Amino acid sequence: MFNLMYSFIIKNIIGVFVVMFMGITLTHAQQFIVEKVDHTSLAYKDLETAIEMAEDGSKVYIPAGEHYIRKTVLVAGANRPTTIAISKQLHLIGAGAENNRLYNTFINGTFVFMNAGASNSTITGIRFINEMRWHQLNNMLMTRCYVGGSLILSGNGRNNIVEECELYSINNYTTLYGTARSTSTNYMEIKPQKNVISGMLYDLRKTIIAYNVFTSGTNPFGSANNTNPCDSIVISNNIFTYTSGNNSNFIATHTNITNNVFSGSFTLGPDTNNQTGNKVNATNIFQTGTYWVLSENSPAKNVGLNGLDAGIYGAPVPHKGNLKPGNPQIKRAGIEGFTNKDGKLGVDVQVDAQKR
Repeated sequence: MFNLMYSFIIKNIIGVFVVMFMGITLTHAQQFIVEKVDHTSLAYKDLETAIEMAEDGSKVYIPAGEHYIRKTVLVAGANRPTTIAISKQLHLIGAGAENNRLYNTFINGTFVFMNAGASNSTITGIRFINEMRWHQLNNMLMTRCYVGGSLILSGNGRNNIVEECELYSINNYTTLYGTARSTSTNYMEIKPQKNVISGMLYDLRKTIIAYNVFTSGTNPFGSANNTNPCDSIVISNNIFTYTSGNNSNFIATHTNITNNVFSGSFTLGPDTNNQTGNKVNATNIFQTGTYWVLSENSPAKNVGLNGLDAGIYGAPVPHKGNLKPGNPQIKRAGIEGFTNKDGKLGVDVQVDAQKR
């Protein structure tokens, strides 16, 4: 009787564990984990609720899969559909930003980080299909993300960094959802480093743009109306390669353009302070079939400042070669529904751990 009862209990415990594990794996794409500052955590079924309930300073883990923002919010005097507005410090952590929905985090909708409360937020490992907006922020850090629309900056802010990302363009305005471009006294400072950028950088001010790969064709820097150009920036150790056209027109003032590599030529804007160490009409820059890895005899090798390579791998801490966040990710998880002859339960979990 004791043995029968013991066997019954053990089998039920195993059954409950199996159901719980299957529930975790089957609903993994719908679980949004919020880890509070005190390291306690809660799970939510949708992203909007997770962000709404997250306390200031929390981490929000967003699983792999495609997620849709469905809310309409009032921002800057108008209702904005499919938008999340964030005015607190949050740390958003996805599963990766590569173009594979099974193992990466896709978000459809617009994120607006706004006002000083959202300063010091971080974003990593997310593929944003639409635009993103930052307003009046300091010390933002976005790494290993993809932004399919523009990253739109507005207001005053300093020391914001975007690195190891894939971007379309960056725009700088004076007001949130306004049309007036940034000025020398009203601008969001941003430092793009080690990114792949397919569009333009508009109206940037007093910053350093280094170790990027630009695929934008003509006019990678400038202003929407050509009357308020990028100003007081340092452009160094970048590679400019083109899918169309063969000329970079720099609409910029008081700018240093040094130690870059161009697959075509470049035209300087007014008041360029320095233009030394650049290579033009370069060929055979990258290895075919790689993620912007330099070829063996690439003209971008050792051309950068201090003898470093130009491009995303030339920095003292180079691009890691993918868009995965630093935290470990479960790539595969499975559990058998029965025990073997020794009473052991088969569990198969594969974790993808990054070095950084």
